[in-house]
Amino acid sequence: MAAAFILYMPNEIQLEIFHAVHDAGDALRSVSQVCRLWRELSVNTSTFWTGISVDISSIDQGVALGDPYTIEFRRVVEVFPWPATLLRRSGFQPIDISINLDSDFDTSTSSHDIVNVPWLTGYAVVLARFLAFYAARFRRVEILSDDLHPVQFLSLALFDMPMPLLEQWSVISDKPRLTVLPPPPAPTIFQRPVGIVPSIEHTDTLYPKLASLSIQGITYDWGQFIPRNLVTLNLGNLLFTHDEFKTLLFHSKDTLQSLTVSAMAIYLPAQHVPIDDRITLPNLYYLAVGVTFDPTAPFLATQLDVPNLLCLEIHDITTESERTWDTDDHLQRFYLHVIANWPLKQLTHLTLGSAHCPMDPANLAVLQQDFEAGRGPSCFPSVLTTLFFNCTGLRNLRLLEPDSTTLKSFNVAINLQDKGPGILPSSSLDFLHIETQNYRELAQFLAQMKIYADLDSARIIARFIPTILLDIPPAWGAYLRPFLSRKACAEILNGEGYFEVESGRIFNLLDNLSY
Repeated sequence: MAAAFILYMPNEIQLEIFHAVHDAGDALRSVSQVCRLWRELSVNTSTFWTGISVDISSIDQGVALGDPYTIEFRRVVEVFPWPATLLRRSGFQPIDISINLDSDFDTSTSSHDIVNVPWLTGYAVVLARFLAFYAARFRRVEILSDDLHPVQFLSLALFDMPMPLLEQWSVISDKPRLTVLPPPPAPTIFQRPVGIVPSIEHTDTLYPKLASLSIQGITYDWGQFIPRNLVTLNLGNLLFTHDEFKTLLFHSKDTLQSLTVSAMAIYLPAQHVPIDDRITLPNLYYLAVGVTFDPTAPFLATQLDVPNLLCLEIHDITTESERTWDTDDHLQRFYLHVIANWPLKQLTHLTLGSAHCPMDPANLAVLQQDFEAGRGPSCFPSVLTTLFFNCTGLRNLRLLEPDSTTLKSFNVAINLQDKGPGILPSSSLDFLHIETQNYRELAQFLAQMKIYADLDSARIIARFIPTILLDIPPAWGAYLRPFLSRKACAEILNGEGYFEVESGRIFNLLDNLSY
């Protein structure tokens, strides 16, 4: 009866139901196989089939390739049967394509084994030739590759092809290039060949709608590629000269709203870069920086002028094997330049990832003693405490895997004078998110919050955080009860969705407290 009722529903209603599942992987494919009516409705709705995913499982390896450079188009369709079906069903709609070129190939393998790697041989060539027929309909393209070699084939096939609908282009390589292969001659579809003067007008003609560019781990000749009017730019694991980086940002300076730079190396000129040579991005509201042992990060903090910044993310991605006194010095100088040059008072969102505080924690202990004694600070605050105190308008703070000094830097009270009341950093917070695997440090943090919350208003100006989200094992909920206070926050939630306490599962950890 239920099935019959559904079949008698108006086609428009059924299509609305199908629309709700058309982004859920193969769900719509399953819907199209239920009955003839559903198949006709779904297959003939071109907008349902515009999301196309290609990976090794998309290949019919039973089809003999022959010479991939001369294979007939009819045979190409047989090699990639499901992507070909999707492209046919999508009609003339703009398409979003995701290409996963990752393989399990060991990049240390010698060159004579390369012929056995699917994406490094004929299939990559065939895929490139196949997609070239549909380049004019590309709207969003995402390419993930653990090696640059297959990207080369896509680049050669798509080079200089008009993509009037292209809005977003993303190429991410997260593993080293095979050293036994020659460097790719054309590592990007955008790059002009050596000897041809790059032209902004030419780029605008081919990709007039390009607004989002994400490049990670791909070697470019940036002097031969000039995009402009980008809204979102994501750069990671790349090499730039100072002039290349400045030119790239300059051509999008009035449109850029979101910028991510991570593990970047910028070769600085021998002479000092003057302070008036800063790059101003007047409309940038989101900035994420991945800080490494390289001195690039302090340079970014001095050279980027971001007057309307609202959201800042800083991720310390230096590995423990790389961490030395010099890396901590780079990190400290970066934070100091951020405090001096970026508009922290207007920030509403701040994220510190793998937060490592390059500061002697003994200073925090001295500041705590000064507060308890009712006197002003007798030593310099940690650089992160200074950062937090400067974020006076902060509403949302995320601390991802912070070290103990970072947690203490956010939770230290200071008397501005030799009389109270004391103040705490970032007192305007609405939301605090802490992700940690260190129970002891989290318990100490919550216990100190409870101590401050219980103090008289003459001693300290209260800092009440409505929502605290913890990403911790649910079982910790039973042990954190002694460190909680309703005076410090309204709710404590868990990223897992619940906490485990003596009475069972609860969603708000404060519900484990008696009134």
